Amino acid sequence: MITHHITGDSLYVIKLSSGNWKKIWVQKLASGTYSFKHANIDGTGEINASVQKSSFAGKNFAYYSLENDTLIDREPDNTTWDLVFTKYVSEVAPGMPYGVTGILSNSGVELSKAENLTTPKTYSNHNAHTFLTEINIIGYDWKSFNMNTYQYDLDTSLCYFVKDVDGDIWRMVFTGFGG
Repeated sequence: MITHHITGDSLYVIKLSSGNWKKIWVQKLASGTYSFKHANIDGTGEINASVQKSSFAGKNFAYYSLENDTLIDREPDNTTWDLVFTKYVSEVAPGMPYGVTGILSNSGVELSKAENLTTPKTYSNHNAHTFLTEINIIGYDWKSFNMNTYQYDLDTSLCYFVKDVDGDIWRMVFTGFGG
């Protein structure tokens, strides 16, 4: 019989920020509820948990702390923001995930990147560029770490165009970064 349930068939091992290791099995998604188990690597401390999608209506993501066995409501309503400046993991080379600092966009926001410009602060021909909806169009690579100066260098020849959910278009040019 067709249930429309999604059944998990994989076990994941996760290293927490505390250094502890956990295993997690997302068992299924049924009727809007994710059901999963997590435990220490040796199987002790097993916890059955669930997340109801309806508890996070208006959000892009739900968050759960494996360390504390708690749901976390950590993001604003998805109709109230366009971009987030954050740390995230990106594949910087094939098979090489790495923690980066950059900008991700909200669902429904469209972006385009204009490169090799001589005057990015005044460039306005957004129609010459394709707008895309991938979350990491701006991403992290508008800057690079200079190993000689131990500071970040900006790519001063580019700008981004951001089309918000209302259809307004904004030009974005980076003028500095520290961190």
